[in-house]
Amino acid sequence: MRFPTNSSSSSFDDATDENSSVREEEEDQSAFFNRRQSVLFVAAVAGTSLLSAFPGFANETPENGVYDFTVRQYGKPFALAKYKGKVTVIVNVASEQLFEKYNKDGFEIIGFPVNQFGCQGPLGSDGERKRAREKFKIDSDGFQVMDEVAVKNRGTACKVVDPVQWEEFKDDPDAALMAPLIDDPIAKGPADPLYKYLKEQTGGDDIPWNYTKFLVGRDGKVLKRYSPRDPLDQGIESDLKKALAA
Repeated sequence: MRFPTNSSSSSFDDATDENSSVREEEEDQSAFFNRRQSVLFVAAVAGTSLLSAFPGFANETPENGVYDFTVRQYGKPFALAKYKGKVTVIVNVASEQLFEKYNKDGFEIIGFPVNQFGCQGPLGSDGERKRAREKFKIDSDGFQVMDEVAVKNRGTACKVVDPVQWEEFKDDPDAALMAPLIDDPIAKGPADPLYKYLKEQTGGDDIPWNYTKFLVGRDGKVLKRYSPRDPLDQGIESDLKKALAA
């Protein structure tokens, strides 16, 4: 069964085509930037990522596609081989209502916090994971949120909450405003090997914004890419049903 990976499914139009969730987050973040001017979103050359110390995948040429890659969660290597035999959606930041509907059929979501788009992920791995779980009401049986990654080679000069200070501020709803900030080395790039592979498998276009999604089959092969706009309008549910039935 073939899934289209043409440019129309992966293109990203101007702001008028972004979904409402993207616009809402932009509005929320505008208040954040007004209150904390030290958080800047200035383009920067690619630097050294903390992820460079960890192998991105087990094999030079991944025979099992995505499921040969290793990422990080809670600072430790997390082998995506755990999801072999399941259909997954890989997404930076966002949640999906489809998870509750199709999880019982072998569907999983793997989320990655990213701080390269308007510096909208300033809480770091632990803070963004906590925020995602609260925002999307993810319980212990919900989908997995990994550690922060870079998805673009050319990164951004963003700030992030000092992880050494996170414990002190983790229960403060204004942690992003009050906690000490440091330069975010991950946001500077380069792109995580997993995202480099995902892009290569779907035409090579860079990730334009949060909420970009990739549908992965049970064999680890990338089936289709979806732009940050509403994935339901792009046929993700129909594609998901086909992948689960394959």
